[in-house]
Amino acid sequence: PQCSLLRSVAATLRRLHEIPVPKEMEAFLAEIGSVGWGGPHLEKWLRYAEEERYSRLPLLSGLRELIEQLNLAAGPMGPNKFCHFDLLADNLVLKNDSILLVDFEYAAPGQPLMDLAVLAMGCSLTAVEERALLSAYLAVDASEAELRRFQALR
Repeated sequence: PQCSLLRSVAATLRRLHEIPVPKEMEAFLAEIGSVGWGGPHLEKWLRYAEEERYSRLPLLSGLRELIEQLNLAAGPMGPNKFCHFDLLADNLVLKNDSILLVDFEYAAPGQPLMDLAVLAMGCSLTAVEERALLSAYLAVDASEAELRRFQALR
């Protein structure tokens, strides 16, 4: 039953990622400029924190370096797709054997693999479930290289 649910979620995410990125989201991305795997909202927040000398900035010490390591470990990015960026269990609704996505507050152009990683973390998936999700999304068994990229983001 769990694998069937993961396949349904993966199919829903594939459909989401096939939707063209809305023009206003492209404009948001252009405003932010170059972003890595974390997406434009992370970059916007980090810039704000740095520019405003956010009072907790010492907590962020080394975060840019960590993000660069993540970007290197995850490898080259593909074209931006319409991504949700907040795929927690509360934002997935099961209705009549369909999966509905809600709460698009953080939706932005990004990398689909990051959406999958956020989902895996937000839903506390096991390693077996993560592999099933990734394989269902790709519609083929995930390779070891694809799993390493996914794990780097997770």
